Amino acid sequence: MTERLATQRKRYRMGDPILPLIEGNPGALRVLGELSQKIEGIHFWMFVLDLDDMNIRGSQIWVADKDVCNTDLDVLIKRVKGRDATLAEAINKVCPDGERAVAHGASFAHH
Repeated sequence: MTERLATQRKRYRMGDPILPLIEGNPGALRVLGELSQKIEGIHFWMFVLDLDDMNIRGSQIWVADKDVCNTDLDVLIKRVKGRDATLAEAINKVCPDGERAVAHGASFAHH
């Protein structure tokens, strides 16, 4: 494990509201750690709610960053904030099993 990943893991303690979104995926942990450095304060948590509303979690976060947005966090942020339906479609194509990413409305379906 890299020192950077170990540091990011320390930031997310048990009971942290972000843990369910990570689903134990180290790639998702890395991406959310980098996003928490790029998007400050309440704006980061609003972004987390945007991911939740699009039903993007765990490996889907990693796929969205790495495969769909080519590790460009600015592109990922823009597409999630814009509720880009093509982002959800691309994630679902790479991750066909499990829950599907959607453009919006997943938060209400889960709660």
